[in-house]
Formats: sequence, C-alpha cells, structure tokens
Amino acid sequence: MHRTIKFRAWDEDRFMFYPDRLDFKDDRITVWNGNTFGGVGTAIVQLMQFTGLLDKNGKEIYEGDIYTTLFPNGEWGSPQIVTWNNELAGFGLLPNEICEILGNIYENPELLK
Repeated sequence: MHRTIKFRAWDEDRFMFYPDRLDFKDDRITVWNGNTFGGVGTAIVQLMQFTGLLDKNGKEIYEGDIYTTLFPNGEWGSPQIVTWNNELAGFGLLPNEICEILGNIYENPELLK
C-alpha cells in the first residue's frame, strides 16, 4: 500500500505552513519553506505528520488536528486530538467517513474546552 509522507509545521510566529523540504542531520531538523527555513536555533516549529487519511469532507488529516466523529444515532462526539499511538504504530483514527476536522491544537485550542 502506498502512503504519501508529508508534514505541515506551526511556526513560533503563529502561522501554519507546508514545508517544501525537511533535512535531518545529527540532532537538527531544518524545515524549508521556499527560500526561508526554520530549525533548532533558528526558529521553533512543531511538525505534524499527514496521516494519509481524509475526513468526510475530503480534508487532509494531520497529527494535531481536532476532530469529531459521527455516532450511529446521528449525534457528533466530543472533540478529540489526532495523536500517534505507539501501541498501534499508527494514528488510531476511526474510519474517515465518520470523522470531521474542526481545526487544530495550535490555531484553534478553544475547540477543546
């Protein structure tokens, strides 16, 4: 099975971007965004991996997204965060046709209240 590996990044200046390239060397990750870059010592960024899934509206689901699920009775569940699950070696999401992305933990933390 083929899965697209890509990331998005939350910059310390409070904006989300989709890096052009990531370079891993020693203990440093350099995140390229066009002609600029951020990395340890340059800018603090939080990387979020694409799960390979789309929500019910066709929106890409990334680590750090806040989602809700539709129950069989037609009601929506409480907001949950997409996180990596070491025991499952995956993101542990429910089927994408019943998940809807509401926002993410950096731009919309109020969704978790």
